[in-house]
This record gives sequence, C-alpha cells and structure tokens, in this order.
Amino acid sequence: MNDNEPELDDLILAAFKRAFADGRMDVAEHLLIALETVSGRPAGDEEAEIGLRVGAAYGMITKLGERPER
Repeated sequence: MNDNEPELDDLILAAFKRAFADGRMDVAEHLLIALETVSGRPAGDEEAEIGLRVGAAYGMITKLGERPER
C-alpha cells in the first residue's frame, strides 16, 4: 500500500458516515459489520485507533435515538 492512500478502516468509516447521513441504514449496517471485521484483525499499535472508529460509528447510531421527532 502506498503511504498516501487512506487506510481501509478510514474508507469504511467514511462510507458508513455517508450511508448514515443519506438515511441508508441498510447499507450502514453492512459497513458497520465490515468495520468491526477490520477491527478484529491483529493490528498491533493500530488496534486502539481502529476501536475508536468502531466506537464513532456506534456513537452515531446512539445519537440517532436521541434525535427529536419532526
């Protein structure tokens, strides 16, 4: 991989955020599973950082339940 290319987990999280923002929860769910799968690989020093990405995704889902009804 080229040093200038984004990490796979960064790309998955970006796609998750886009699907979430577009209201495509069906797609967001699959991307969350992919993000969890990536976080399950042996990552050494990156493990905590990947865990933060999974946490960020779950945080977005949690906030969805807190949105006021329109």
